[in-house]
Amino acid sequence: MESATVQVLKVIRHSRKLQRGALKGNRFLLTLRHFQGDREVVCDRLTQIKVAGTPNYFGPQRFGRGGQNLDQVHRWFSGGKPPRGRYLRGMLLSAARAFLFNRVLSERVQAANWWQPLPGEALILDGSHGFFVAETIDEALQARVRRFDCHPSGPLWGRGESPAKRMSRALEEEVLADYALWREGLEQAGLKQERRSLRLMVADLEWSFPPAMDSLQLHFRLPAGAYATTVLREVVRTQEAVGQPFLLDE
Repeated sequence: MESATVQVLKVIRHSRKLQRGALKGNRFLLTLRHFQGDREVVCDRLTQIKVAGTPNYFGPQRFGRGGQNLDQVHRWFSGGKPPRGRYLRGMLLSAARAFLFNRVLSERVQAANWWQPLPGEALILDGSHGFFVAETIDEALQARVRRFDCHPSGPLWGRGESPAKRMSRALEEEVLADYALWREGLEQAGLKQERRSLRLMVADLEWSFPPAMDSLQLHFRLPAGAYATTVLREVVRTQEAVGQPFLLDE
């Protein structure tokens, strides 16, 4: 690969093919050049992220340039021609699921309870895809959440009944009420109900302000399926609306 902005340091052939799902995570070293923000405010945000994590949004790259993947999804689910090719079909279905998840997460961010369990919450066990439903919330459970043993979750839509109950389920149903067409499209495509953590823990987070480059340098580690752009969004408060509705063609 040749690029004016990317340098490949080393390429090594492996004896086994890398399978989907084999990735455990990624390490990032990012430099934000020409930084002009308030350093004290940014340090406070980074300290909060290090302690409590960030909302686990799907990043804007999942939705295509200008949300074009979502435009294609809407036309498809509205009776248009289905995408040609397995790859494009999978990409559009993933974009639709991610968009609905982001809508639920955005609502809970607005309500300031994205990191707190609600009655009936499907809580994901840290480091796994397993979850359990908490019918009631007591101090012991809240302590587990504070220790990051488990995390509140949101829906990755598909067939079957949502495992969320009571207040958690009612909130999700209310947020997604206007997206019945999308929910039906995902179900007809054969996807099954799954859950994703609403909270993203940012491991090994460190930062500095190299004076020679007038920049902010970040180093951190994320699990598979997480987006560095969502971390940056919380640090510098970008206007990328990963949790807001895109304008869709009618």
